[in-house]
Amino acid sequence: MTNELVFQLVQGCQNIKNLDLLSCSIITDKALFAIADHLKNLEEIRLDRCHNLTEEGFITLVQSCQNLRTIYLGDNQEIITDRIIHHLSRCCPLLHTVDISNCNAISDRGICALARNCKNLRTLDLSGLDGITKKSLWWISEYHYNSLEKLSIGGCVLLTDDETVNILKHFKNLNYLSASLDTTNNASVIEYLSLQHQDFNYIPYRIIV
Repeated sequence: MTNELVFQLVQGCQNIKNLDLLSCSIITDKALFAIADHLKNLEEIRLDRCHNLTEEGFITLVQSCQNLRTIYLGDNQEIITDRIIHHLSRCCPLLHTVDISNCNAISDRGICALARNCKNLRTLDLSGLDGITKKSLWWISEYHYNSLEKLSIGGCVLLTDDETVNILKHFKNLNYLSASLDTTNNASVIEYLSLQHQDFNYIPYRIIV
């Protein structure tokens, strides 16, 4: 997919609600500007592994596409910043699914904004965010203890098992967890998982190289 193809698509099909641009590594901000201009009713977009985009393009997109419910921004390393997440959370309050895995420029500040401003979060992928601490989990539990259903926090190296489990206990409807927990030797982890209902799905996080 190229900038020109994106422009032709969005100009000709302005009622698109779902757009998948996963791994379109050659598109630039021009593609995002075209989407912002033409797809005002967009509800879901995948921009994972789109490494030629910048902060300006992402901010323009979310300021124009405020009906977004689902957004995938994973594996964009240093491109996705707290500033982008702040704008995303303010402009797109209807979001229920957010994937910002392996976006290492995001800190607790970005997660705090997301948790406070997006009241409908049900699925959140924070895998590989090596700059977030337990503060992020506390903010998420504070605002989404009753709504969050799926949480991925594997590879968040600043989270300890005991801190993580103590916060996870506050979530009432969590049914999917992907994390890097010690399920063999840590008693609090073992106890937490043993107390979950039979439909609860725990996926051990593994780094794929």
